Amino acid sequence: MNSKQYVLAIILTAFVVGSIYIASDTDADGTYILTADAEHGRILDADSGTEYISSAFNNTKTLIYQEIRGYEFREWTVTGDCTYSADGTKITFTELRSDVTVSAKTRYYSTSQELINIVDVEGLPTAGDTLVNSWSIKSENLDMSGGMWKGMPCTPLIVDDVVYVRAGGMLYAMDIDTGTILNSVRSQGLEVDYYHYLSYGNGVIFDTVGGAAYDLELNKLYELPSSLRFVTYHDGFFFGCSAVSEGGVTYYTMFKTTLDKDSYLDDGVKVNMFKSSEKFRLFAQYGQFGNVQIVGDWFFFLQADGVTGVNGYRAISAFNIKTEESVTCELTGIKGMLWDDGWLTYYNGYFYVTAYTAGLFDGVIPGLEEKRSSVTWVKFDFDKGEFGEPQCEFLKNTKGDTFRGIASGLVIYNGRGYVNVRALGSDTTGGSDDAGTCMIAYNILPDGTPVPSAEAPSSMSHGGIVVNVAHADEGLINIYVLPYNSNDQAVYVFTDELKDGQWKLKSSCSKLSPTRHDWCSQAIRAGPNGELVYYVDSGYLDCYIKARSFDVTVILDSGTSAQVNTVTGSTLNGAVSSLYKGAVIDGGNVSIGGKTYSAYGMNMPSLEVYNWEKITDLSSAKFIGSDVSAIIEGKYRYLILLENGAADRFSNWDDANSWYFYNGQEYSECILADPVSIDSASGRTIVYSETKPVVDPSNIWPSCPTTLNVNRNDSVDVALPESEFVFGFEVSAPGALLVSRDGSTMKVTGQLEKNVTLSVILNGRSYPIKVSVLPEVIVKDGKTITTSETETETPEGNVVITTSVDTSDEKGSTVDLTSVTYDPSGNVIERRSVHTEVDNFGDYVDGHPVKTETNEDYTEDSTGTKISWKESERRTTVIDSLGKVETSVLEVVLDKIAGSSVKTKSTESVYTSSIVKYVIVTTTDSEGKTTSSSTLSVESKSSGSSAVVPASVLDLVSEGMSVPIDIGTAAIELDSVAIANLKGKGDLSFSVTSATDLKGKVKEAAGNAKVFSVDLKCGDVEQHDFGKFTLTIACDITLQDGKELKVWRIDEDGKKTYATNVTYSDGKVSFDADHLSIYAIGYESESSGSGDGKSDNGDGNTLMFAGIGAIAVLAFLGAVFMMRRRH
Repeated sequence: MNSKQYVLAIILTAFVVGSIYIASDTDADGTYILTADAEHGRILDADSGTEYISSAFNNTKTLIYQEIRGYEFREWTVTGDCTYSADGTKITFTELRSDVTVSAKTRYYSTSQELINIVDVEGLPTAGDTLVNSWSIKSENLDMSGGMWKGMPCTPLIVDDVVYVRAGGMLYAMDIDTGTILNSVRSQGLEVDYYHYLSYGNGVIFDTVGGAAYDLELNKLYELPSSLRFVTYHDGFFFGCSAVSEGGVTYYTMFKTTLDKDSYLDDGVKVNMFKSSEKFRLFAQYGQFGNVQIVGDWFFFLQADGVTGVNGYRAISAFNIKTEESVTCELTGIKGMLWDDGWLTYYNGYFYVTAYTAGLFDGVIPGLEEKRSSVTWVKFDFDKGEFGEPQCEFLKNTKGDTFRGIASGLVIYNGRGYVNVRALGSDTTGGSDDAGTCMIAYNILPDGTPVPSAEAPSSMSHGGIVVNVAHADEGLINIYVLPYNSNDQAVYVFTDELKDGQWKLKSSCSKLSPTRHDWCSQAIRAGPNGELVYYVDSGYLDCYIKARSFDVTVILDSGTSAQVNTVTGSTLNGAVSSLYKGAVIDGGNVSIGGKTYSAYGMNMPSLEVYNWEKITDLSSAKFIGSDVSAIIEGKYRYLILLENGAADRFSNWDDANSWYFYNGQEYSECILADPVSIDSASGRTIVYSETKPVVDPSNIWPSCPTTLNVNRNDSVDVALPESEFVFGFEVSAPGALLVSRDGSTMKVTGQLEKNVTLSVILNGRSYPIKVSVLPEVIVKDGKTITTSETETETPEGNVVITTSVDTSDEKGSTVDLTSVTYDPSGNVIERRSVHTEVDNFGDYVDGHPVKTETNEDYTEDSTGTKISWKESERRTTVIDSLGKVETSVLEVVLDKIAGSSVKTKSTESVYTSSIVKYVIVTTTDSEGKTTSSSTLSVESKSSGSSAVVPASVLDLVSEGMSVPIDIGTAAIELDSVAIANLKGKGDLSFSVTSATDLKGKVKEAAGNAKVFSVDLKCGDVEQHDFGKFTLTIACDITLQDGKELKVWRIDEDGKKTYATNVTYSDGKVSFDADHLSIYAIGYESESSGSGDGKSDNGDGNTLMFAGIGAIAVLAFLGAVFMMRRRH
């Protein structure tokens, strides 16, 4: 070993030893990973101030949760073994003993007083969804006879799954899922309550109209000053304003207080913590104050004097909540203009306000004829506490069009802004003509300037817009608008998509139709699960959800047992039909499986008034109830179908309390007057029993079948044990089977073509049966009619429903297939139709039978436009002659849309020992240009034997073609040159056999390799040199690391010639060669003959390097081990 090799050995040893040392040091410290998970909001590293996701823990780590509007911090959740301390939104880790995940538990809220115009809610309806009016509430004290109505609901407050609404002198807390009134209190304060609001923060509700604060259960905490008009919550305090009158003019002073019930009280009334008496002209209309913003230590709000026209005062002010100093900036660009609810938004250091010149009905404000709807923006220097110079521009679309009518706030998210602005159309005095109204998307430049990017037609809104960013990371943002005009009433959903790195607003919106179509001055309030809660000028507060989220629980009741299933749908009709295919619905009666049932729905206006009532019409059924001066209407969510003649064991409380289901361990109670209890039994059988059933795990049904086949719309009887038992069952796919019991017989009826598990439960023991529901089969007029209906779901969440009807007899068949694809909202994406007719050799050509098959296959998009359309005819002829059976197929496929065709003529000839396939494909394009290609292949009839190719077949080979000949254990592919050299020499035969009787130099050259004799003959003459070919031979080879698998030809003198392109896959070796003889496959050894293989003259030194390295490593590890023991 030379000096360079010694140096290399030392370097390699040092590298390995260093690597081992580093790895050992990491293991010794036990480094663990700290991961943060913030579903809503952000978790920041307290040291760097940047967002924290995950890192290796080192000594200590402090994290801070940063809220986003709509989610408030509740507590930290820590998973893993560690030591930490938490102080509100801050958490500090001092030791980790395992990997740890920390997350911030939050509470969702949607404010009433202020519109949260950027929301992060996963389940909101999207384009194409169908809305279901889940429930509605109105006050019994509603009076809509005057100009300003009494008893109207306030803009709702939502906290988690509870909606809070003031109406008719009452404050209600309602379950957002059902509309059930959970709690209520008196809240009297306004004689005319047309527009009114609630304030909220951190679990406390400020009812400034009723003059009291409440917790979330509506327990009164304390009273509020009568002068307090509104508050907003920030960092542990409520900030707002109190009214003061001076010279007949109302001004406002700043207000601050704590939320707790034990501080800053004077005789039970909250007092103002601010000392400042500075008066402001906060903007308010109809009792609602303009949006405010708290950024850092500053409270930002708008001021206006109520004067419109050229002399009207408009300004933005900032009030420091710590020093109580203030600063104001007049917004001269929008002087005297209107602004809708005072839209003030903030983004990246800039404050934005939109304004307009024409109101709802009175046209353009006098003096503002030259003005247009505008946006003004101004930067605030937080270090100096001062505003910059305000900028102002007309709102424009990308075409440069301007507007005069109502503009929503400019809502900005990550540099993308949105505004809905009205054009007056042909009606210059206002009114209902919205022609030209737009939703405009803007890109916001670094200097704050909004640049129009795209627009889509819209309608005037008088309530603002809401932007949902829950899917922004996936490149999707939805913008929601409620139009003002009753004839346009819908939930407008605009979509902004990220495509090719650019956000692009779709050119049209989706309009989701609600139940009510009155005038509307509201925006949506989003519930935590995607509910839409808002009111129009009907007197009702409505809750809508998308149909694909509306669950209906159906209880099929025989009197002593019942099956409970929950399905999704917008109507009771749809729910029943979804669960029970073939059900016949007649008003409030339903026929299922030959039995008739009566329908009952659960009415649930309040927790104390749940009751079951008979339904006379499932198609339009809804419950109407009343409680504490409120009328509640809603969709039935729970439906009982009671078998005619069976006992009603649910209307009476004692009976409703005597149902049980097996939960996998024991029998649990199911109370048929409690929705939560019913939900827990969904997917199971409940049984009526005066006492709780006892589980008996003994096997009382040893003859239970393990599998069962049943056709759709047909039934199979299964024998149950003769002994007494408590019966129940569960089906893995609800609606796939209809199961009933009559004594010791169980009837199983197929409804949906699926493979499901039917778990029969006897005395608490489960007996699983694998059930296959097969297509429906009937025989009529000598024909067999097979009807198949399947439903599958694609990875994208789309649903494909396929129906196929196959009518057949001995003469042929007709198949009609329809496949409809629906998106997750239930909208049709595409529809495919296929019609096929087959004539089973009913025709003859030259005395030979011909089978004819015609086919039409087309697909339509959602508009009914054909996007693919093909017609084809396939004729099959069979000729059986001596020594050969020839099947000829001629198929012509016409593309009706492209105007092209493909003609395929294929011939399969079966000879004594081989099968020859010859295919010619001719393509004609729309311009009439024709191209052709052909292929020829041969395979042996039995694997491992030889194949014979008739000489006449070789004549079919043209230039450029290659012919594969496959005998199962081997294959050879001959190119057209090789075939040309073999033509005219007779029939071609090909075989490969294992060569075992080797001698002398041939045996020596083979060594330990596997040897095969490859023979190809024309007639009786062996062929050796006829051109290039590719051989594939089945050969069991064990691959050896670091060695090259070789194939070599051995001549009679033992000389080796190596093949090229050697590959090994799936037990077969392939290689290229140009001479047929004996071939060896394997790894060469020193005993394999001629010494052509080159040996590696560095093998010995390599082993020396390895030895030196190994010794050094072992020595080092010993030293490390000794040191650790000393520790």
